[in-house]
Amino acid sequence: MKHIIILSFLLAGCGDAEPPAAKPAAATAAKPAAAAKPAAAPAVAKAPAEAEKPDGEKIYNQYCVACHGADGKGNNGLGGAYADVLPGKTDEQLIKSIKEGKTSATGAAMPPWGGSLKDDQIKAVLGYVKEKYGPKG
Repeated sequence: MKHIIILSFLLAGCGDAEPPAAKPAAATAAKPAAAAKPAAAPAVAKAPAEAEKPDGEKIYNQYCVACHGADGKGNNGLGGAYADVLPGKTDEQLIKSIKEGKTSATGAAMPPWGGSLKDDQIKAVLGYVKEKYGPKG
């Protein structure tokens, strides 16, 4: 009899005088499906190549706009106007000019950006320049 009294006190001290099997079925029933919260859609991660792709416009505004201008027409003779620079040049020629710099017939000099910009950044800025200021049509 002592054991039953001690067991009752122990169970009462744990906050549950009844064993778990004795709980009513309604208390342990699962919530209806309609009341369940829908699972959040998993975040879609960008592919590494897409996430790391340089922004040509940002690069242009950081490195090129001071000389070539926001309109691409050159800034007071500092940088060439793209209407004069782009036609007839291959991407390879333009990339070489960006990397190595160049001096124009007027004496204006473009600094070499190959030490500051990576190849993918140079290609991104060239793509931006061609799209924004290149020949249309």
